[in-house]
Amino acid sequence: MNCSRFLDDSFESINTPGYRLSIRCSTGGFSFLVSDPSTLRHLMLSEHSFPSVTPYSFKLEFLNALKQEPVLNLRFQETRIGWQSSREMLVPDNLIPSDRENLLFNSILENKRDETIYTAAFQEKTCSFVFALPNLIRDLFRDLYPNCQFFPQSLATFQPITNGEHTLSIRVDKWQHDLTIAVFQNKKISFLNHFFVKSETDCLYYMLQVSRLFVSGPETELILSGRIDPKSELAERVKKRFPRIVWAQHVPPWVPSYTFHAEPAHYHFPLTQLAICG
Repeated sequence: MNCSRFLDDSFESINTPGYRLSIRCSTGGFSFLVSDPSTLRHLMLSEHSFPSVTPYSFKLEFLNALKQEPVLNLRFQETRIGWQSSREMLVPDNLIPSDRENLLFNSILENKRDETIYTAAFQEKTCSFVFALPNLIRDLFRDLYPNCQFFPQSLATFQPITNGEHTLSIRVDKWQHDLTIAVFQNKKISFLNHFFVKSETDCLYYMLQVSRLFVSGPETELILSGRIDPKSELAERVKKRFPRIVWAQHVPPWVPSYTFHAEPAHYHFPLTQLAICG
């Protein structure tokens, strides 16, 4: 099912060899963004969701989506894949042994035979993500886009964006049934976790539990991104508990197409961050 689709007037399919393709995906769906590095402009965005629960069913759904989205069959200068999964962890760099990521990951989350373990630097000389990518997903995108790079989606979503005025910042992202919460203290990340949610009540519960863990107060900044409706009951209840609410915005100097404004910027913030991170 196609949820959102926006296309800028300046998009030209013959120019895709100079464009950047960013795909955010999980077993429940995917969204993709086409950006032009030469003009620092996001030109096309499309989001799809489907009832898949395994990497194999995702592969079938994605291959079927290629028939609906011919743009995905074109050649791009660069392709970025952001894999959204709870099978990731943030580790201090001094705890990651050289070429022993598998051992470290297996000691905590148990490595599966059908996946590959990757690392990705998050805050330079501080910490890195160690994350698992199903081999089937890896091979799918390598076959389609030989030059693709893989990222844990959390690396893009939670790139530091705070202006530094607040010592405690809680950042929340919701996509499908995944609620991800990260806590920054003095600009450094100190907490990251994924929660499976089915309702707005679930979302509020986990947000409050994390805020209590870090003894948040009136100066705490709550930054929201993803599929959280500003007019929903969840948003109204959150406003009563957190005095400082910030809806994530696109980061300059990159500029989104005017067509994207049909929806709030924070809906697609994680995807636009995937396009510009690193």
